[in-house]
Amino acid sequence: ETKIWIPSSPGWKYYLSTILSTWILTTSLLIYILTIIIDFRRIKIISPKIFLTDDIIDDQMNNILSLSI
Repeated sequence: ETKIWIPSSPGWKYYLSTILSTWILTTSLLIYILTIIIDFRRIKIISPKIFLTDDIIDDQMNNILSLSI
């Protein structure tokens, strides 16, 4: 059942304040998103290159040993 709201309906003030609040919040959020979208256009995300090597520990140990001699 759909209810048609008219100013003489009980709860009209609550209904009106809810609708106005929703529109104000939605408009504010849209304006905020539109202001930061310009900044996000300058950001580029590039996937990193990852290399796995086993000799890192060996290199560190060799450096420590060569310094102690």
